[in-house]
Amino acid sequence: QLLLTALRDLWASEPLAYSFHDFMDDSLSHPAWGYYSSGRVGFGESRLAADFTTFPISMRPFFGAILADRLHSLWLATAAKAGEGDASGGQETFVVVELGAGTGVLAHDVLLRIRDAWPAMYAELLYVIGERSAALRAIQRETNREFVDAGKLTVAEVDARGHGSGLALRAAVWSALGAAADAERPRGVVLSNELPDAFGVEKLAPPQDSAKGS
Repeated sequence: QLLLTALRDLWASEPLAYSFHDFMDDSLSHPAWGYYSSGRVGFGESRLAADFTTFPISMRPFFGAILADRLHSLWLATAAKAGEGDASGGQETFVVVELGAGTGVLAHDVLLRIRDAWPAMYAELLYVIGERSAALRAIQRETNREFVDAGKLTVAEVDARGHGSGLALRAAVWSALGAAADAERPRGVVLSNELPDAFGVEKLAPPQDSAKGS
């Protein structure tokens, strides 16, 4: 209803081209009424209590633990040479960036597994969540309160669709690291779970000839 009211106001003042892509994007992420941005989204294990579920929720903590073990392998594989910030020296930050983190449970389970199983990696680890929705950013911080307070996780406003997202993501990571804008790129991983399906898509009509022949 909010969307329809806003559209009527816009169309009353000036002609407006409003594509299916725009409609889908606003429906999911508009600051006032978007499904994700308003905080109305329901994640959960039970179909009766939630709109949908995903592996980080339905298979927790095992999904996060499996991913954490893979991240540990990457941490070992990308370690600098001895004396230059090796895996045992705790001298080089390893950054994990998650885009579109939902309620933040994947970040929580990954960090928990690494803290308990791989303390040397945990000492070097920084987890950065890039999230477009202000409502979800608040939930993500609360889900990971212990890791936020420990300085191991930070949540930043990042729109992963494009539109300068690379610069926003870089700024978020550099800020979390306390690094200068011209600092060298840190080692680490960028990950996401079921993110592109929440991007607005283009609706295409079939060619006129094909439509007549079908």
